Amino acid sequence: MKKYALTPLLLILLVTHTFSQKVRSTQGIGLNEVSVIELAANGDIWAGSFGQGIAFYNAAQQQWTYFDKTNTPVLRSDTIYDLQVAVFNNQQRTIAGTADGAFFTMAGGWDSLDNLTTKKVWGVTYKPDTIWTVGPAGLVTFDSTSTFRQTYPSPFLPISCIQRRNLCSGVWVGTATKGLFYTDNGTNFVYIDTTPANQSLVDMRVNAITLDMNCNAKMVGTKGGFSICPNGLPCQNFTTANSNLPQNDVTDVVIDCKNRVWLATRDSGIAVFTPPANFSRITKADGLPDNRISTLSVNEMTCEVVAGSIDGNVTVIDTAKSVKEVLSGFYGLGKNDLAAQVFPQPASHSVTLSFGTDYVTGTLQVFDLLGTLLQSHTVLNRQSFTVSTSALTSGAYFISVNTDEGTRYTARLTVVH
Repeated sequence: MKKYALTPLLLILLVTHTFSQKVRSTQGIGLNEVSVIELAANGDIWAGSFGQGIAFYNAAQQQWTYFDKTNTPVLRSDTIYDLQVAVFNNQQRTIAGTADGAFFTMAGGWDSLDNLTTKKVWGVTYKPDTIWTVGPAGLVTFDSTSTFRQTYPSPFLPISCIQRRNLCSGVWVGTATKGLFYTDNGTNFVYIDTTPANQSLVDMRVNAITLDMNCNAKMVGTKGGFSICPNGLPCQNFTTANSNLPQNDVTDVVIDCKNRVWLATRDSGIAVFTPPANFSRITKADGLPDNRISTLSVNEMTCEVVAGSIDGNVTVIDTAKSVKEVLSGFYGLGKNDLAAQVFPQPASHSVTLSFGTDYVTGTLQVFDLLGTLLQSHTVLNRQSFTVSTSALTSGAYFISVNTDEGTRYTARLTVVH
């Protein structure tokens, strides 16, 4: 499915922050774990999480805003399984599949897709005039006005995923133990599994599905390897045993605008497939903040790939397969930033920052992981400075000291009461 820019109606939902993003921060975007990423064509990013809702990144302003059960506009779920940016009902929308239903953006907030068979929605995708959702009980479709259309039972359960967005007709659906199946009407099915009669998939446990640009070959990530399954031909299967695939547990698959296949792995970074059987790797050694990659998405305008990881980071990778930027929910750490010593760690009632032999005059600020300013203090010609943490709840924080001379000291802080 093609990606589209967000509407001005969505942009007014943004919260204005006073901080900016810089290259190569590894502080996280304010989510504990990134479950899914969806990109708009202008570079805006929607990142879902397990337990903390959705973070939205405005690429032009380099700012994040957040949607969950506690803020306004309210998103009625904090656990996000899937996201898609699409145009339906003549408007550009973001659709979210969650643990509490399926929701889509409206002016000033979120609306729901009703008549779902279960609350949990594992996957969402939009084809012209049809929204498809999948959950534990099967498939549910809606028309382009978000009106309920029909429910279809799945031939196999449990469902694990739905194909990545594209303009191919019908949908491919993955299962946790029975391979994958295709339908364009909810009643007739085509199957791919490990049997020779159904193309000899590498493993029945499907994590992710995408299709090539010609709607011919299925790219399937499983817990047991990676398969390319052309129409009517046996799958070409790759594992650690027959190729240099770094790990068999492939958590996500995308194809970039150069027709390269990118694979996310459970804890071995990213693999990029080059025919006939070679996989180049991108790992922490190349700048990834975490090798546990949960999701990938492609910016169709720039051809850059964005990766989400278990540690809550979002990483932008350029067309040369180099880490370009690790986005942060608050101040990014630049090359000229100096790390201050912080003790005790974790802190309870107070914490002291030591600047070594430097005498510092400037402003000390304490932020939470969403970039919200919680404390601000003036520092006058000091080698150390003590801050009360009694009013802070247990958790992780970020401290920044900007000196009058232009030096910036940064530190992470953990508070435990």
